[in-house]
Amino acid sequence: KVNDFIILTFDADFYNFSVIWGFPPKIIWIKAFNQTTSFVEQLLVDYHLAIEDFIDDENLACLELKQLN
Repeated sequence: KVNDFIILTFDADFYNFSVIWGFPPKIIWIKAFNQTTSFVEQLLVDYHLAIEDFIDDENLACLELKQLN
């Protein structure tokens, strides 16, 4: 909270912590398991506009990223 970090995670626990204790930190929750680093990199590229909007919106705590079809 002090440093205004954003947590990028595959783990639902961080979302649960956010529900219980509030935010910041904001959570970007990647819902794609057993993927390569290059897959995750491309997922972040594909969602870059949504991520920017999420970061700027003070009312949002969690952004869920899933594979685009």
